[in-house]
Amino acid sequence: MALPATIAVRRHVLEVEVRGSESDGLLVQRHLSGTVHGLVARALETALAGVVPEDDRLVVDRLDIEVDDVPYDALDDALAQAVRRDVEAFFRRHLPPPDRRTGRSAHAPDPTTGANGPIVRSGPAATVEEAFVAFLRDGRLPWAFRPAHDDLERAVSEAWAGDILADALGREALVHALDAPVVRLRVVKQFSASFVHDLVDRVAPRVAGPLAEASGLRAAPGPDGPRWWSAFLRQVELAALTAVAERRTVTAQELVRRALAALPEQVRADPELAQHLGRRWPRVSLDVPTTLAPERPRAARAAVRGSAHEAGRMPAGATGDVTSLLVDHAGLVLLHPFLPRFLAGLGVTAGEELLDADRAVALLHHLATGDAVVPEQATPLAKVLCGMSLGEPVERDPDLTEDEVTEATALLEAVVGHWEALRNTSPDTLRAEFLTRPGTLSAEGGDWVLRVEDRSVDILLEELPWGISMVRTPWMERMLRVEWRA
Repeated sequence: MALPATIAVRRHVLEVEVRGSESDGLLVQRHLSGTVHGLVARALETALAGVVPEDDRLVVDRLDIEVDDVPYDALDDALAQAVRRDVEAFFRRHLPPPDRRTGRSAHAPDPTTGANGPIVRSGPAATVEEAFVAFLRDGRLPWAFRPAHDDLERAVSEAWAGDILADALGREALVHALDAPVVRLRVVKQFSASFVHDLVDRVAPRVAGPLAEASGLRAAPGPDGPRWWSAFLRQVELAALTAVAERRTVTAQELVRRALAALPEQVRADPELAQHLGRRWPRVSLDVPTTLAPERPRAARAAVRGSAHEAGRMPAGATGDVTSLLVDHAGLVLLHPFLPRFLAGLGVTAGEELLDADRAVALLHHLATGDAVVPEQATPLAKVLCGMSLGEPVERDPDLTEDEVTEATALLEAVVGHWEALRNTSPDTLRAEFLTRPGTLSAEGGDWVLRVEDRSVDILLEELPWGISMVRTPWMERMLRVEWRA
């Protein structure tokens, strides 16, 4: 649904009674399906401009709008006028004052409004804070929150500049979120090292100093340093976040020891690692004590997957009906016949085994968008196609190789080549017209269900030489049912 960036509608239902023949009803249906989205968006923008403070975020559970009997040729104007009238009246009557302490407030529905729900109001700082904590817990953003350029780190950093965590409530919410191992892993995978250091400094200053000291060699090997360097620094950050979650003090030496314990044995055996650390930390032995020994890799991954399963609340193989998620790249499902060979050729999969989940999701995201950066909130469908839990963290900066980008382009060209209706369409046009298509993803009756927003160009789907109504890649436990172009 194409709405202005400041307005988001999760779901709208349009009920129309037509006094006329069945063909008259079909005429009205076709007309409204092609115009109502833009018409309502413009009317909402006009109505809200006069009643809503520019910097505030308002959430309305439900708003009913009624239009009196109108002739067909006046339908658009009547609908727009009704939206403006009812929205302005509703907000003028029910808009709650902001809470000066928290920036948040909620207003209970007036009995006279019937189905109209409450308005929840929050300022920009509280909005970013709530979205950040929600993302940390399950890798998704609240449906009504969209940071500029999909850059959550920048949005949070700008909010931090305004000291939104000055109150204990904000700090405690973040510390509580960090209790889960999957959240700590998400922090280091999705945010830069400088951001992680800022986070620790804000919620637990007692840990920030040791973290800075333990990672003080950050620039020592240079930007093209040995392969173990980034892995070691990440483990230092994870150890610091664990100390924050456990509400305890820690020394830099302990962070280094725990970081070493978490590294694979073959990495700890690297002589360069011993040389670098020996100069700065001569008392730290590379012989890891059994009390600090990490879990076996398989067990550790299983623990994270289990935590992600809990945090995601919609894991692969979910059996219950679940509220739908908005997805931006629903058209990615068009590529499903090409994915097994594509990922296997790049060494990411082996048969039904997913060897590198981070890379698989990054490659699917690149196929859909052309981007090399992977905001986790944009990956629910890619995760489903890879058979992953929606709560499992992925790398934001996977550093795709030139060969991987070349193979992705070749795949899109192969799709165009097989789909004769597209003729000489470029990969970027394929992305713009079909792959980066809005939709919703939900778990219903034990299967995943993907509903894709229709466009006029979808008439070309009638000439698609492969099916998309039922999709199951080799790594998926459950079927994905696709509803696209009724």
